[in-house]
Amino acid sequence: MKTLHKIILITLSVGILFIVISIIGGLNIPIIGGFFNEDEAYGEELGYESSTEIDTIDFEFDDRHVNVTYIESGQISFSYYEHEDDTWTFSEENGVLSVIQTRKFSFFAGFNFKFSSREVRTVDLFIPLDMIDNLSINTHVGDIDLDLGGMVLVDVKLSSDTGDVEATMFESETLELSTDTGNIELSDADISTTIDVSNDTGDIRLENVSAVQIDCSTSTGNIYLDEVSAEALELRNSTGNINIQDSEILTSIKATTSTDNISVENTNALSYDLRTSTGNVIFNHDDLSGVTIKYDLIVSVGNITIDGQSQGTRHSTATGDISIKASSSTGNIRIRTQQP
Repeated sequence: MKTLHKIILITLSVGILFIVISIIGGLNIPIIGGFFNEDEAYGEELGYESSTEIDTIDFEFDDRHVNVTYIESGQISFSYYEHEDDTWTFSEENGVLSVIQTRKFSFFAGFNFKFSSREVRTVDLFIPLDMIDNLSINTHVGDIDLDLGGMVLVDVKLSSDTGDVEATMFESETLELSTDTGNIELSDADISTTIDVSNDTGDIRLENVSAVQIDCSTSTGNIYLDEVSAEALELRNSTGNINIQDSEILTSIKATTSTDNISVENTNALSYDLRTSTGNVIFNHDDLSGVTIKYDLIVSVGNITIDGQSQGTRHSTATGDISIKASSSTGNIRIRTQQP
């Protein structure tokens, strides 16, 4: 093990020493940049066009970004670059277009100081409107960017182990978006049943989105919802803020965070369950006049305020047209039910 550590240290030292000597010796920066660029290992841009009737796309990549856009007519097609260590597998069977890209593993890859441009690591996929029902894209390292121009599908699954996922302008029966490390953004989407959004580290943002059930969870990151409509909404994170504004939820909102704040602005629901361990709960609505509210509010260290009136550390009422349940171990609860 000590010998391995010495080899790693010597390799890194030699690389750094080479850069320093080259710069001091007058080697220009573009030449140095060219030395560390490995775009040439990808060759020329390649293309693929489907030759059969396709209703399902299933893509699996080791290290590719993916851009998905719609076209008015034609066949499903995509462009890509193939690295010399890649293996690509294509198949069209029973209406399914399957593409798999794998990268040959090498122990010494960790000592490769070269880099490649985003262009050669990107797959550009073009889908004709009204052609497919199901879309599944998974990349281990890379971003996914999807704009379908209002396309109607049945099932959409987008996932990246390390990378951002952005999706907009489509309809589907079900939707799953996930990353391990990366942000997720969803906008202008109409989902007839469920939306499931999850990541370990990164922000989640939904805007102008509708579904029956929306479930968002992250371990470390913020959750933002704007102009969202659903029958039920459930949001969870461990560290990060939760913000909901200008949304319409027919039944219940449940939002839970361990560390940070929960904010609900001008959002309608029949019941609210808002819980944070360390942070504030803020509920603001411009017009709940004529609506009776059943409160169940508690703080351990902090204060409860309703429409500017202090309620101490515990406040509850027996009945109401809607219910607001909120708690904070270390933080305040602030509720406003009318314009100031």
